[in-house]
Amino acid sequence: MVLAMAPMAAMLRFVRSARVGAIALALLLPAVVCFGDTAAGIGVEANVVAQIDAGQFASATAQIGQVLAQPAIDAKLRESLEFQRERMRRILLDFTLSEDDVKARLRKQIPDLRDDEFAKWDGDGLLERRVIDGRVLYFSRSPSNLFRLSHEALARRKEQTPLVNSPLESPNPHHREVVDAARATGKSSVAPRHLQVTQSLTVHADAVPAGETVRAWIPYPRALPGQQEDIRFVSSEPAPHEIAPESTLQRTVLVEKRAEAGKATRLPVLYNTSFNLFGDPMVSTPRDAVRSFYSSGIDALFVGSFVVEK
Repeated sequence: MVLAMAPMAAMLRFVRSARVGAIALALLLPAVVCFGDTAAGIGVEANVVAQIDAGQFASATAQIGQVLAQPAIDAKLRESLEFQRERMRRILLDFTLSEDDVKARLRKQIPDLRDDEFAKWDGDGLLERRVIDGRVLYFSRSPSNLFRLSHEALARRKEQTPLVNSPLESPNPHHREVVDAARATGKSSVAPRHLQVTQSLTVHADAVPAGETVRAWIPYPRALPGQQEDIRFVSSEPAPHEIAPESTLQRTVLVEKRAEAGKATRLPVLYNTSFNLFGDPMVSTPRDAVRSFYSSGIDALFVGSFVVEK
């Protein structure tokens, strides 16, 4: 056997070259994070929430997009990040006004509004606002809310018409029941009330050719502890139906029916559920329902033959 030994200097150059090449390769390769790992997922979620709370929506959105693009992402982490992305979208729907927009709206009721009094009200936190990606954005209802929060602003209006109070401003006996029960038990969700809800979709007569199948995905609630619980399906027409899994974010119940000539096609679904906002008591009266409706993300509320919309 013949061994060819390279000179020591040549060997050292080779070793140094190999190390540099390995380092360069490591720098070129993207970092791989297993988002199926619980600790890594919690860290990512906490970082995203911190960015949103700090008003850094653009960076939070970018991070969410990068993580959701990973093939091995945990299902719970995906759901959480999709929720945070939707939370940002909804915040931006509510916070739409610039400072000039707010002043313009206030001047409709206070024509001689001064910059110094606006600055005082703003500095006192009476005009709800957020800083999002470097922009100061005010809540869309902050101008009208000011007159409920400041007697000074209320007195400055050019027309001293009385404010119209919504059902949110009026207590009812159920509140006393809730307070008493909460004090007695130490619980935050007490005195539950349950509702029976009928939702339906109606297709006009002959809008669909006779004999064709009409399929309807009717909104159906998810169980949310302390908010809406003990959801029970009662009936549908026709009886065959398919309820989406509990994990579905936009949950529905599927029903279908054949259209008949000259007849409207109605597809009703009936179920029982509780109705309240998180941490609040279950609604027990139409007034309670309207109160919760105005404080929720619900777009429309049907009470008997009445429809309430935002």
